[in-house]
Amino acid sequence: MPVEIDDETREIVDYFLTEGREGVEELELMLLSMEGGNGADGATIDSMFRIFHSIKGSAGYLEFSLVESVTHKAETVLQMIREGQLSLSRDLVDCLVAVLDFLNGRLDNITTEFTDAGAEDDADILVKRLLSFIEAGRNAAAPAPQAPPAEPPPLFESDVAPVTGDPAAEAPSPKGAREPIDFPRLGDILLEGGYVSQEQLHKALQKSQPLGALLLNAKMIAETQLRHALTVQAAARQRGEPLRLGQVLVAEKILDEKKVLQALSAQDRPLGEALVANGLISDEELDQALTVQHKKRKNPNAQMPKAQAERRNKVETLRVDVRKLNSLMDLVGELIIAATAIIHNPELVDMDIESFQKSAMRLGRVTRSLQDVAMSVRMVPVDGTFRKMHRLVRDVSHKQGKEVDLRISGEETEVDKKVAEIIADPLVHLMRNAIDHGLESTEDRIKAGKPKVGVIKLEARHQGGEIWISISDDGGGIDRNRILKKARERGLPDAHRADLTDAQIYGFIFEPGFSTASQLSDISGRGIGMDVVKRNIEKVKGRIDVTSKEGKGTTFTLRIPLTLAIIEGMLVQVGESCFTIPLLQIKESVVVSASDITTLSDGQEVARIRDQLIPVLRLHQFYNIEPGSTDLTDGILVVLEDGGQTISLFVDELIGQRQTVVKGLSGYLGDVPGLGGCTVLGDGRISLIIDVTSLIAHYMGLAA
Repeated sequence: MPVEIDDETREIVDYFLTEGREGVEELELMLLSMEGGNGADGATIDSMFRIFHSIKGSAGYLEFSLVESVTHKAETVLQMIREGQLSLSRDLVDCLVAVLDFLNGRLDNITTEFTDAGAEDDADILVKRLLSFIEAGRNAAAPAPQAPPAEPPPLFESDVAPVTGDPAAEAPSPKGAREPIDFPRLGDILLEGGYVSQEQLHKALQKSQPLGALLLNAKMIAETQLRHALTVQAAARQRGEPLRLGQVLVAEKILDEKKVLQALSAQDRPLGEALVANGLISDEELDQALTVQHKKRKNPNAQMPKAQAERRNKVETLRVDVRKLNSLMDLVGELIIAATAIIHNPELVDMDIESFQKSAMRLGRVTRSLQDVAMSVRMVPVDGTFRKMHRLVRDVSHKQGKEVDLRISGEETEVDKKVAEIIADPLVHLMRNAIDHGLESTEDRIKAGKPKVGVIKLEARHQGGEIWISISDDGGGIDRNRILKKARERGLPDAHRADLTDAQIYGFIFEPGFSTASQLSDISGRGIGMDVVKRNIEKVKGRIDVTSKEGKGTTFTLRIPLTLAIIEGMLVQVGESCFTIPLLQIKESVVVSASDITTLSDGQEVARIRDQLIPVLRLHQFYNIEPGSTDLTDGILVVLEDGGQTISLFVDELIGQRQTVVKGLSGYLGDVPGLGGCTVLGDGRISLIIDVTSLIAHYMGLAA
């Protein structure tokens, strides 16, 4: 039963969920990248540590105890890797991957129940696994016993010591060194400017990375040097001289002023971000404080703090409920219909009103611009979907005992959010199929003279008004004869035709229950999956092309419209009916003479257009409607092209180009060949939208 929470807490939890999911995605990508051979570089380990630390802190605040306990131990493991006490072994990667799976499960539970309870046993198992690595690292790194110095200061205590702004900080340094340079800290400036209180600043400081840690991680000083500086600082404090760590480092000649300033600039960022994130100061106030700090630091050659430069260059974003975006698109669609009704009002068609025409043109430009903006808001890069494939490939390849190199390109390509969601499942099936069926075993690859590591390429690119996503492997390819034999055994339609092309034969694999696998596995071979792929792609008016070369590999290409909501279309008239043809699939429109028309022996009409014979499809015959004329020379041939196939569509006349809002057909109409929806015209009539891919495929099937 869901936990009852108030609206304010719900908002905080929603933010935690969003940040948590993004964090887990980033962690998974970084973890798999390191496992894939990029190594456990310090910057990546630091980033992973910070993400676990952030999730742990938020979970603790919201009292999600299971998430907090697991991420706390994972954070400790990452800290030990940072310090060189642990190495990122295969077993440790497996353990951290299990942690990410656990977090995803708890985030799902929090989404519906507002609690992470219910997985106590799983959390306990993970904590014990993580503890075993922690203990192993501690035992391996345990130094020989030494006599400790008298009351050594904690390594990073001075970094979170109270900020006083006391002038005594300018007191002479130890050993009679020269007056140390002033290092004005961001915390001092924020206090002096009245931006935050002492208590608020301490809370933020405790969440920011200490100066000492920054220096150690950057390998600017050794741990022994840092401990010496802290000991000197502690002694100065006991004498009433609250020296800052940076001042001590310079006075003791451990670092010069330039390097201290460099480290302090890096330290300012997490403190500032912590203050802004907790709503204690605004972005503008932080920029003001950073500017003051930059001026006060007595180094004329110092550059603007990196944090401030990044803040000024960053793009501000706003999280919006997707339902609001859907409503926006619906309203834009209705606006386009209303604008079309005004601009193409039949009562004004023959009236030459200059002022109206100018206003109509302006209205058209504004609605088109609004449409572009609304569509761009819904566009998202496919990298979110593509990133999940890394984990899939890792798990499936390990289970199959195959070595796989996944290469991704074009992940910045954008597509409508709804399309991105729908293609996720087909991609999973195709990737699993590529590993299981496409790539040979390691032994077979070596026998064939191939590298033992199989390659799968996942690529996205824009092509016209579509996004093309291709999944290719360098495996053994599709056995054409085996597919054809299986299709004939099952009695599939057209399987016994002698003139089948490779593309038509490969198309049989998308039939429900079709499989040529000799052995069943929990990955594939049960005849499920590929028909699901086809159905899901057809939901978004897309198609799948398959190419394969025996011994070389196979490529599946998904061709999907960029958006499902609004298209540019050409309105045509056939008798009393109106049809809309997507503009991107129209090659040209021509008027022909009788000498251009030839009737073949089988009754098929073809038109000679630019020295090419193109089949003619009479739209009135295809849909059994009364035409304005049956004479091809009285109407217009609209040449359509899709997937390398071309036909010419006979219509009475072209009405003109329109922005078309796509509406779905009513369910009782069923699946009508060649139709992809409908739209409302300015005069209230309905225009059916031609699905060119379906129309050509159906027509070619009838012609065969």
